[in-house]
Amino acid sequence: MISGFQTLELFLTEIHLIWTTDVPSTSQVEYQDPSGVVKLTTQDTTLTTSHSVVIFGLPSGTTFILKAISVSANQGKTISAPITGNTF
Repeated sequence: MISGFQTLELFLTEIHLIWTTDVPSTSQVEYQDPSGVVKLTTQDTTLTTSHSVVIFGLPSGTTFILKAISVSANQGKTISAPITGNTF
């Protein structure tokens, strides 16, 4: 289960996201811009319960829909509810 998914810091062209899981899992974020383009960050395969992902190189002044994705050692995949994040 994913909990505490939130934007920690917002900058001109990057968003820093954090969340926790109840079992050690990987870290990845899916993000969608207003035009509907969906992208994925590279999956961090380190198994942990405290997750942190920074997305760099985003266009400034844009709102994104973000979802955390974590996969446990037994391949149980969990996807968070979507949140929004804005670059300045």
